[in-house]
Amino acid sequence: MQKQGFTLIELLAIIIILGILITITIPNVSKTTKEFKDKSYSLLIESLENGAQIYVSRNRSFIQEKINQEGVYIVRLSDLKELNLIKDNLRDPRTNKVISLNKKIYVMYDLDLSLIYCFEDRDCPTPFIP
Repeated sequence: MQKQGFTLIELLAIIIILGILITITIPNVSKTTKEFKDKSYSLLIESLENGAQIYVSRNRSFIQEKINQEGVYIVRLSDLKELNLIKDNLRDPRTNKVISLNKKIYVMYDLDLSLIYCFEDRDCPTPFIP
């Protein structure tokens, strides 16, 4: 007589093995997804700060004068949008929420008198006033 299926012990062994595999796999998938979203967010912020660099390069003398007086110049995302340096409906890849065009990028000098750009949601340094 031929065997028609699995025994109860074989089924239990398969269920236990699948349970172990799922227990190992799910946290790794969650970690990888979080890392991907965090990296996507970092790239988005870099692109916003790069847009601010272009904005500043087009208005350099005026903006440098403001930085010298106040220590920081604020570029709003709406300013970048008006010049088509960024697109509408930017979304935070971590939360999928729309990023407000009222958000700011701070433009300031570092200690080496190089201009730095810092999106307001990041840990921005204290501006150096020359």
